[in-house]
Amino acid sequence: MPLPPKYFKQFKQLELILLLSVIIMFLLTSRSTWGAFPNLIPNPGFEKDRNQDGLPDHWQKKVSGKEKSFLKLETRGHHGQRAISILGKGGWQCKVGGLKPHKVYLLSLWIKRDGWRDGEYPTIKILDRELYLNEVFSWGEWMRLSWFLPSHRHKETSLVLLSPGMTHKLWFDDLCLTEFRVQPLSPHEGEVINTSTPLLSWIMPENDNILDIKIEVSRDRNFSEKMVTKTVSPRGNSYQTKEGLEKGKWYWRVKVYKNQQQIATSPVRTFIVRVKTLKKTTSTDAPFISPTPANPTNAINPTNSLNSINSITPPSFFPIGIYGAEPQAFSELKEAGFNSVQSYSTDIIFIRRFICLAEKHGLKALIRIPKEAREKDISPFFSRIRHSSAILAWYLEDEPEGRAVPPTYIWKLRRYIQRVDPLHPTTLVVVRSKKAWDYAPGVDIIMVDPYPIPRMPLTWLSESIEEARQARFDKKPVWAVVQAFDWSTSPYGEEKREWGRNPTYEEERCLTFLSVVHGAQGIFYYTFKGGNYAIKNYPSHWEEVKKVVRELNQIYPLLLAPQDGNVQTFKLSKNKSIHYLIKKTVDKKLFSAYNGTIKEGSYLIAVNVTDKRVEASLAVPVSSQGKAKLVFENRDIPVERGKLIDHFAPYGVRVYYLGR
Repeated sequence: MPLPPKYFKQFKQLELILLLSVIIMFLLTSRSTWGAFPNLIPNPGFEKDRNQDGLPDHWQKKVSGKEKSFLKLETRGHHGQRAISILGKGGWQCKVGGLKPHKVYLLSLWIKRDGWRDGEYPTIKILDRELYLNEVFSWGEWMRLSWFLPSHRHKETSLVLLSPGMTHKLWFDDLCLTEFRVQPLSPHEGEVINTSTPLLSWIMPENDNILDIKIEVSRDRNFSEKMVTKTVSPRGNSYQTKEGLEKGKWYWRVKVYKNQQQIATSPVRTFIVRVKTLKKTTSTDAPFISPTPANPTNAINPTNSLNSINSITPPSFFPIGIYGAEPQAFSELKEAGFNSVQSYSTDIIFIRRFICLAEKHGLKALIRIPKEAREKDISPFFSRIRHSSAILAWYLEDEPEGRAVPPTYIWKLRRYIQRVDPLHPTTLVVVRSKKAWDYAPGVDIIMVDPYPIPRMPLTWLSESIEEARQARFDKKPVWAVVQAFDWSTSPYGEEKREWGRNPTYEEERCLTFLSVVHGAQGIFYYTFKGGNYAIKNYPSHWEEVKKVVRELNQIYPLLLAPQDGNVQTFKLSKNKSIHYLIKKTVDKKLFSAYNGTIKEGSYLIAVNVTDKRVEASLAVPVSSQGKAKLVFENRDIPVERGKLIDHFAPYGVRVYYLGR
């Protein structure tokens, strides 16, 4: 299965230690905790077929007419001897009982596709939800997927596994639906312990999500005064208190959060400290430990803590980069106005050369972790290169949701990088922005790469940026990857994609400035060279991309500028065709470096996202001085009563200077 490669040796050792710890905890527990999280799905592995009729017990086909023959009970599954499959249009369904109202449930399953075609995606129906699995775009191997689902008022539900009529076979196996709750393990209820720094441990259903965990300890059952520590699920299910506790009775509990939403709280348990401590924590909500900063110096200002979400300061570097860059083209790329380059290579020798040449040409490099790190210690490599001014960020994964790479694996990669190179941030890219909610907690920067042309609206990009920003609660940067290639050169499985084309100049420019309007703090273009595509094989398109890049460089200080204090987010014109944002430049040091193209004051960036001409009325600050000057055009637009009215060509872009 195309899951991530083997964990680094450090991760293997850590996982072994954690596994042994959990086993010991189970053995030491007075009562068995096996079966603490029962699976509510009947016959979840489809192994039972008592009457040998070809239908797994408790399961029914959801088909009509001739489609019945397309649903089969397979004789070879993910783990056991059975699985179910669908070829064509149809589905399988079962009844699920035993639900508790107003609880959170974890649904997990294994899925496999035997092929791929654009627009063909499975669907799961459960608890009044439709889970549209458009993130599953790998095939040939089993992949694990999971979701957290509220039960609302349900005490029972139907589970339906559907294929909309795909041209290849779809498989399901090893389903599980269990209440997501936290069960304290140690200390046992009322246990008397001979240490003032007890080891607190708990269990919860196994999952691959990055969950925030809050451990609370208090002298009173109401937790009116408490000591709190925060960790994350990939660290394991135990915590050794650092602050010594006073002699006497203590209460403790564990709370679990996903994306800042509480999903479970453990029962309150008590223990008694027999010995007297020498140190006392008196402040309310005082943490047992504080996150240790990685002390990064990169201008991107990544979140330092491995287990918390912190605010970032405005960046002092805005990446204007391109994917698939070749070292021999660095000089040309630098001259064209690019300041960053990306490579997919994991060869350690190539990466070292890539970084060296990028530094020589004044470029920043977005790079992968060398494959050698999976098998051996390459600390000397990191010690030599981590001080290079050319490193922009470590590129941990490319569209991991499509191959079900676990978010916890991404978190462990980030932790590894912050140990061997604490000076630079980490990033990955998702094409399905809804998965940013799962993956963004594991990196410092989240990237999105929806490529809409020619089948999707250009707003697919802006919507993806907005969802990624929400997923990180505006705490970490979002970078946009803009389409600059032809889909027809990128066949995927059975899909030849003969419908593709390069973006036009107007579309390229629109996508670029749309990214800025929606808060992207970096822009990369895909691609210089990738697969069967090379941008230099399309000279006119390459010149158009470079023209857009030159415009970005002309307004570079504006890219770094914060939003105007009067504007909390982007705005839409009344007809929703024009997306616009007002930014305010404040860094005078940058102005002189750009020959006065951008000066101090407020600017309005507006983009027509449609292929039609539009007249728009845009709200601007009342303080504007009667007119707005177009940055890329030699004309002024009147501003009356806080309104700017202008005409936009299809996919037109305008940048207005509004004054100080």
